[in-house]
Amino acid sequence: MKSFALSLLLLIPVASLPGHAAEDTAFMLDFLAGDYVVIGKAANTGEAYTGKLILRRQHDYLFATRIIEGSTITGKAQIETALGQDKAKVLRLRFEQGGIAYEATYSWHSDLDNYARLAGYVYRQGKKTAKPGMEALFYDHAARQTDQ
Repeated sequence: MKSFALSLLLLIPVASLPGHAAEDTAFMLDFLAGDYVVIGKAANTGEAYTGKLILRRQHDYLFATRIIEGSTITGKAQIETALGQDKAKVLRLRFEQGGIAYEATYSWHSDLDNYARLAGYVYRQGKKTAKPGMEALFYDHAARQTDQ
């Protein structure tokens, strides 16, 4: 009976045990921290833009600096669960631009160099956005070289 109970415990994923969710979030925050090149399409107008997004780890979130078309805006990004999916984790960035609160929701994966690559939608926070914006974020290797 003991061996049967032990074998059942071995079937439980480690990430579902108490305390591992915080470790997973910490790992994800470290993985996502860095400098990114941004290619985007603005919410509502559809106007194309380019820029940079800098994500720096601050305890349990990422401090974000957006430099888009010469304008610098700061915000806060956190790992959150996507609506309707228990295990789908997203990076949700909240920032204010021109007195309007925005939110961006990014999914991510690893590129061929094992850096994060993110893509997602940008929309008005808490309000219906007729035409959400879109962004693709690519790890900025040039920024990494200048930091060293």
